[in-house]
Amino acid sequence: QTWARDAEADFAKFGSELELHLAYAALDEALKQLGEPDMPAATWENTLMDLETLESTLRSEMRYVYGPDWEMKPGKLVSKKGTWLKGTAQFSWEVPEARKLYMPSGVVMPVAQIARVIDPAELQRHEWVRQHLRVWLKPAIVKSLENRRGVWFIYKPHWEDRDHLSIVPVADTWLKRSTQMSGDLQAFELVYVPKGLVVRLAQAPAVVEEEWERQRHAHVHLHRRVVLASPPVTIKQDQFEIFVGQSGDATAAALAAH
Repeated sequence: QTWARDAEADFAKFGSELELHLAYAALDEALKQLGEPDMPAATWENTLMDLETLESTLRSEMRYVYGPDWEMKPGKLVSKKGTWLKGTAQFSWEVPEARKLYMPSGVVMPVAQIARVIDPAELQRHEWVRQHLRVWLKPAIVKSLENRRGVWFIYKPHWEDRDHLSIVPVADTWLKRSTQMSGDLQAFELVYVPKGLVVRLAQAPAVVEEEWERQRHAHVHLHRRVVLASPPVTIKQDQFEIFVGQSGDATAAALAAH
């Protein structure tokens, strides 16, 4: 049908029409069940609950991704390297951390729809915009990625506990966005932490449980998942960020300012 073809061509413009048709179809089916003699007695309350479930299932959120960072498969994308999901097609380093979501390498991400960038304002941002894609995700996926904000991984033999909620490196080391070997990570996925600088945590270091992280290499069991109490304050040297403290630390802020 025309509305289905339109939605497939441009989900952003016609997707609401598709969702409306699907909702009507669900309502029609629910009403039919009211008259079926071999079906359990249905109520309007159950019907409305079914529609609410359908609405939740159909709802999706749009993000921009850089196409070359992903392998496209039917109904999903697979990250080929550490990358970002963004609310805009701007370069990732121009987008504040709070407005983008990190995706580590090798993760399968289900998507409801994939489309080209067509927004005139977005197309004017830079010459690489046309290599970006728009993707529609279920809210649960977006929420799970949002929950990883402030999450880093450490190689535990390089650290010791200062107390329950602070750790100190016993050698120069890294905070990593993934359990991959530091040499396999991109610069933006690493923060260099000099020996002896205290890192404050929001919770005690935890065993790595994410399935995609646990399977990376033979030394993952020596890593720990940490959630920082506040964002790291860094200074840039060459291509790497160097840890000097955390947000709320006046001394760290002064060092970063210089």
